[in-house]
Amino acid sequence: MNFLLEGAIETHYQKGRGLGLKGRVPSEAAFFQDHFPAFPVLPGVLALEILKRTAELLGEKENPGRKNTASRLCGLEAVRFNSFLRPGDEWEADLQLEEGEASGKSMWKAKLVSGERTAASARLILESQRHVLMKAEDQTSAFF
Repeated sequence: MNFLLEGAIETHYQKGRGLGLKGRVPSEAAFFQDHFPAFPVLPGVLALEILKRTAELLGEKENPGRKNTASRLCGLEAVRFNSFLRPGDEWEADLQLEEGEASGKSMWKAKLVSGERTAASARLILESQRHVLMKAEDQTSAFF
């Protein structure tokens, strides 16, 4: 799914608070053949993936060199799809950190816009993959 952010550029960054990216919906993506041939649109799940990956990029930016900066999406709240994103449309992802916890979870206010239209918005609840791996190791060691 890295192709979703291919060519994306950073529009703004606030350390510990938020990040914005600007990109373009790929014109020739294979999923457009099924979604939908006569009126191709970016599937909503991929719009949410763009927002999730933007949050992960903020994690990488703030923790350079750290492994396992990927995140597991463990919750969505207030999800809204307001407008279609079509092949070739420009988009801008804007994420603001609402709260981060020592438990490895963070909550993000996220919005994906195209021009003046909000295409998708949601509150993302992410858990760092690093934290998930540490919990799995703790559970495994309990068996031995």
